[in-house]
Amino acid sequence: TVLGLHSVEAFFMVSGFCLFHLHGEMGTRPRELGRFYWQRFLRIAPVFYLVLALNLVLHEQAGPPLSWQLLLENLTFTFGVHHPNLALVVGGWSIGLEMMFYASFPFLAALFRTPAALAAGALGAFGLAWSYSASEVQSAADAARFNAYVLIQNHAFAFLLGGLLAKLRPLVLVRVAFPVACATLSVGVF
Repeated sequence: TVLGLHSVEAFFMVSGFCLFHLHGEMGTRPRELGRFYWQRFLRIAPVFYLVLALNLVLHEQAGPPLSWQLLLENLTFTFGVHHPNLALVVGGWSIGLEMMFYASFPFLAALFRTPAALAAGALGAFGLAWSYSASEVQSAADAARFNAYVLIQNHAFAFLLGGLLAKLRPLVLVRVAFPVACATLSVGVF
């Protein structure tokens, strides 16, 4: 559904906002990177592993037929690198992409230190998503359209846009109260 697709983009934007807001100035010392990666892993992996185990026990896993390679890719989240739709958990493709954003974040934080650089990166990623969506996603057969949609090139712009909003946040002097923001968003959605 359209609302579900927009919700995924909002999730990636919030993730980019939070990471750039909280860790945008992180260093590259091994101890600091290790702590960052461990915290990100603990934020997602335990629930993913629990659902994966339940799916396997109940024979309800999503994705292609189970193999040792596929199981290893799901345990290490490396399915997000080559094809997020190989998650053995329904909706797990977005978790695979999120783990790829986590893995690349120290590099992205170093590359996009300024709002201008982040704006250029978000604009470039949006252009890539737009062209890929127009050429690959829209032209795919109905059965293959979702497989084309879940690839990272369609979602990186949302993560970077969230990071840009985090960089621009200190420049905004007026703040909207949380209940007013929620009410406005709910009116916009419905």
